[in-house]
Amino acid sequence: MASSHSNPKNSRSKTGVRTHYYEGYMEKKDSKNKNFKKYWTGILGKTLYFYNNYKDIQEIEKLDLEKFVSLTEEGSCVNQKEHKLLLKLKGMEVNLRVESLEQRELWKGFILTVIQLRIPTNLILLPGHLCMLGEALDKEKQRLYEQLDSQYDEPVSEDKPSCFFRVSRMEAQALLESNPKCGNLLVRPGADQSSFSISICYVHCGQPTTKHYKVKAIRKEYILQVEPPRNFSSLTEIVNYFVANTQNKLTPFEWDDNYEEQITFPQVDDESGESMVQKVPILPSPPPVLPRKPNERVPPAIPTEPLPSDEDDTYEPIDEDDNEYMNPEPRRGIMLPSLPPQHVISSHMPVKPKIPMNANAKPKTPTNVTVKPKTPINMTVKPVMIADITSELSEKLRKQRMKLEEH
Repeated sequence: MASSHSNPKNSRSKTGVRTHYYEGYMEKKDSKNKNFKKYWTGILGKTLYFYNNYKDIQEIEKLDLEKFVSLTEEGSCVNQKEHKLLLKLKGMEVNLRVESLEQRELWKGFILTVIQLRIPTNLILLPGHLCMLGEALDKEKQRLYEQLDSQYDEPVSEDKPSCFFRVSRMEAQALLESNPKCGNLLVRPGADQSSFSISICYVHCGQPTTKHYKVKAIRKEYILQVEPPRNFSSLTEIVNYFVANTQNKLTPFEWDDNYEEQITFPQVDDESGESMVQKVPILPSPPPVLPRKPNERVPPAIPTEPLPSDEDDTYEPIDEDDNEYMNPEPRRGIMLPSLPPQHVISSHMPVKPKIPMNANAKPKTPTNVTVKPKTPINMTVKPVMIADITSELSEKLRKQRMKLEEH
């Protein structure tokens, strides 16, 4: 079931005017018109607004649903091209016609939702349509609540009780049925605006039952229209009469202004698919920061981690042995220069210790030995060239042979 004409998201919004709960094309026929006439129709609150087309801003006609009696379906035609609704109000009947079954169910759902303040359960609608009805229900409740809250700003007369609300008959019925914890009796203005009405609600055979009683106001006297009629000096006295004679089964309707103390949100379990209500943990608030005095020294921040100690620093000692000054093995790919022929020196001959040419020079470290410094200082070890070492040895050997020959 899809329809492009009945989707309010596809309709053009009317700038500067009210936003309807739902809108679309609808044909209407009443006692004034013998034939159906097509209108662009929108519903807001308990009122239907009719326009010539969706571009119009000002409605040409509106229909008040405060006098709602019933809404029934009329049999669809054989070709399934017409779907009708019969809307009965006090003193009049209005015939409505739409193009599809989906539109008929939607209009029926929106009208009954704003009247009864609950979503009907006997509708043929998709889940998305039910979500649209839920949004309209929330908006209608918010509108009604704002209307009730505005009454607290008005000066309350001494002869009006706290359960007096400026609501209609249908709104009073919806309030009492949907908020049983707030009370089940309220006083409201009458239909003629010169009298008052008492609306009560109680559960009978598992179903909520609402009754209304008329109160005439004659000067400073109030007459409850029952058999026999009873006279009272104030509306508060009438409320007390209902409460006392029903053994406190009826209680005045008091609007609930309580607020939630915890933050909750729904969460769906990925494994089971069940929806559960989770509570948001409330963390303690941080302590307030006191203002700093002038010329006050700020103490240094205390480190959260222990500082490293000298005892924890361990360094491996350097192995100092005689082999430290020996020539390392030649690298692969490096050819050593050829030495001139030398006389073999016998082992019994005394050999003088080798004295480096530069006595103050630091000992050279072989390239294949990894030296770890005692202190964490980046040291760059200069590589020793093999050619320099061999030339130095050759020169020493030559001087040694010359001395031996002189002896």
